[in-house]
Amino acid sequence: MKASALFRKNFGITDMGRDLLSEDYMLKQLTASLIYPEGETGKQFWAKVYAQAKQKFGTTEIPVNTFNKVWIAPDKAVIYQNGNTAFIAESRLKVLLEEDS
Repeated sequence: MKASALFRKNFGITDMGRDLLSEDYMLKQLTASLIYPEGETGKQFWAKVYAQAKQKFGTTEIPVNTFNKVWIAPDKAVIYQNGNTAFIAESRLKVLLEEDS
């Protein structure tokens, strides 16, 4: 097993891993409520998305799965441990689509 896969597996069973999973869930719920296409904020958001798509790609025919299942995952972390205490000195997150994970 790769070190990164082992880290993700072990990190998920820690309090911090569970907290991050909970925060990720809340973030996804909030995002979904804000970009819901029938709400006022969602209508504005999607109008801007499609306007930018038209400007950049010349079309608004974008596959629906382009906007689905966004994952926020740990990328890199520098952690120092002293006894039962851990110090996070550096951490980075990455944003992935479902097919990237």
